[in-house]
Amino acid sequence: MITAAIALAAAATGSLPDPQNDPDVHCVAAVTFALGVMMKSEDADPKALIGLTAITWYYIGKIDALRPNFDYKTSLVKLFDSPAFGEHLQANLQRCGEEAEQRGKAIEQLGEDLQKAAPLSPMKPG
Repeated sequence: MITAAIALAAAATGSLPDPQNDPDVHCVAAVTFALGVMMKSEDADPKALIGLTAITWYYIGKIDALRPNFDYKTSLVKLFDSPAFGEHLQANLQRCGEEAEQRGKAIEQLGEDLQKAAPLSPMKPG
């Protein structure tokens, strides 16, 4: 909700927050960090890996929509090197996960609503 308000304000004013203060950039940093840690684990849950990858792509899509040609490497390395990164990691994972989960549920609901409104006819062999 907060990131949506920031995006709307940025679109209205023509300015965006500094990438180091952009909540979506913080989400990409937190989730990719967690994904990297999980990928190194021998007993990583494949469903969790897929979920974290999907969340990463969700936030990358949000960033790309507002910041074409965004320099992820420079921004993420800067965040990873920041002393505050570790301090805020759990809070960011919680916040970002909740937002992504809400969006995922909304997309599922949209699919259900569309199926009820205009069911697809089954494909018939030629």
